[in-house]
Amino acid sequence: MGGAFASSTAGAYRRVRRDVPAPVLDRLMTHLGVVPADRAVDLGAGTGQVAVPLAARLAGVLALDPEPDMLVQLRRRAEDDHLTNVVCALAVDVDLPALTRAIGSAGFGLLTVANALHWMNAGAVFTAARRLLRPGGGIAVITHGRPLWLGERDWARALRGYLEDWFGPARAGCGTDEETLLERRRLLEASGFVDVAVLEHHFSVPVDADFVIGTCTRRCRRASCPTTAGTSSPPASARRSAPMAPSEGTGW
Repeated sequence: MGGAFASSTAGAYRRVRRDVPAPVLDRLMTHLGVVPADRAVDLGAGTGQVAVPLAARLAGVLALDPEPDMLVQLRRRAEDDHLTNVVCALAVDVDLPALTRAIGSAGFGLLTVANALHWMNAGAVFTAARRLLRPGGGIAVITHGRPLWLGERDWARALRGYLEDWFGPARAGCGTDEETLLERRRLLEASGFVDVAVLEHHFSVPVDADFVIGTCTRRCRRASCPTTAGTSSPPASARRSAPMAPSEGTGW
């Protein structure tokens, strides 16, 4: 997963990707029986949208990501928030068994994967997570709602049309479709997890042109993201579509 998320892409993640809302984390902790004395692993941590707010609630967070520039941004965020209980490590999902061997099993109360499981072998992640977690510990797979361009507003349709001109059909639901939810439930139960549930949270946030452009940019691999005249700026057609964004949007 590394490489495509380096340099300016990591900066865009930190700038436009919002933290998991506090009510979501509080609800997850209550549902999973996670307590302030617990430690957590955040797999595919990116620039800290889960790891940083979790660290303010728990004894410690081990943030794993395969992209050094993402972890640099995460560490800066933790320092800005005066958090000293976040450990950043360059690692991917297949490193979880080695992590268990290195620190022992049952060391964590929670493992989170936010907007990243589609890059991984979900079944293998769930199996490895069981060995890392203390008895009664839990795993949380977190995802945004549908991508912006799958909305039904005129501006979303225009954005979807623009992206499809470059990349072909844009229909993936980022793990929120019923088929994916059922498959992940099956895999979790097969890995030994019980009381598997889907928790939904609805909220409104400001959405402006910069957010729409940044969201699209960070979802494009740098090698394939459409540009104009060799620059990294979105083409004029994308900028013309973006101002049609509503003042509010929903997610998580």
